[in-house]
Amino acid sequence: MTTAKRLYRTDKNRILGGVCSGLGEYFNVDPVIFRLIFIILAFFEFSIVFIYFILWIIIPDEKHVGTNAKDTMSRNVKEIQEKIPEITNHFGSRNNRLGWGILLVVLGLYFYYNVLSDHGILPSIDLQYLFPLLVIFAGGWLVFKGIRS
Repeated sequence: MTTAKRLYRTDKNRILGGVCSGLGEYFNVDPVIFRLIFIILAFFEFSIVFIYFILWIIIPDEKHVGTNAKDTMSRNVKEIQEKIPEITNHFGSRNNRLGWGILLVVLGLYFYYNVLSDHGILPSIDLQYLFPLLVIFAGGWLVFKGIRS
């Protein structure tokens, strides 16, 4: 008699909650693939972040496979509560705040520009020409900062 394959979160290759590591182990796929899928989907549909946390809550870790659902969810919610300060401290460091700030400003400007160009206030710019210029500028900036250091 073979035992059924069980889905669980694993500590091997764990980055946040072990969800992608567990999915990778279950489907015998590199967990990086699942991480990339979650990240890419998060750009298009932010609700995927909530789905990740729901999976974190309902999927048991490998040490507690087979426990009842109520205990699993209670234990996982506690784990998330303990992990949140670590996550916020990581994103709260000076370098990360700067990076996130720049990303948010650029995204905000992009969305604001789209709104204004849709209403005919600003002329439309083809982003196929703008994006390579932004990449060149970012690369040049990194080179300049590297030379100055």
